[in-house]
This record gives sequence, C-alpha cells and structure tokens, in this order.
Amino acid sequence: MACSTSGMRESMSATQYTFVWQGSTISSGKKVSIIDSNNESLFSYTLKQSCNQIIFSHPDMKSGQTYRIVVDSTSLASITMNSLLVTSGSSSGGGPGGPGGHGH
Repeated sequence: MACSTSGMRESMSATQYTFVWQGSTISSGKKVSIIDSNNESLFSYTLKQSCNQIIFSHPDMKSGQTYRIVVDSTSLASITMNSLLVTSGSSSGGGPGGPGGHGH
C-alpha cells in the first residue's frame, strides 16, 4: 500500500491486481484497512501522514472481487477489480457525483 497527496500520481502499469483510489483527505493517525468480499482484512496501516490517494496491490486480489477501503470503522469506498489496474474516486476532490453522477 502507498499513500500520497494529489499531484503525486504517476503513470502506472500493473502485473498483479492493483487499485488507485483518490478522494477526500484522510488524516494522519487514522487506521486504513483493505477488506475483501469475505470481510477479511488484507492489510491495515495507521497513517503517519495525511493523504488523499491510496495505491494498493495484494497477491490475493482477484478479478471480479470487490474490496473496501475502511478508515477507522467507516467504509470509505468499494472498488471492484474489473481489470488489472482500477482507478476509483475523484481527482478533483469534489463531492459524491454531480448531476447524473450516481450510476455505479
């Protein structure tokens, strides 16, 4: 897992399932967990700095499976691996979808 702030996004290619999430800032000291569809934790980490982008890859991730980003005990995002590299969230830092933006 890697956390960064916007503007640090790099061009990526993936050899195993990877997601890139970008959204609202997560404060330092918060516990970030990646939870699989069986409600099992793949990874947990307490942030040492604030971030608004998470890059995560794990050898157990599989195509078609959905993974949740959980901050402390609050679910932040759900990401379904429909390709080797999935990008999710908003790079603008805006709210949850504008007009017609709720078609997940």
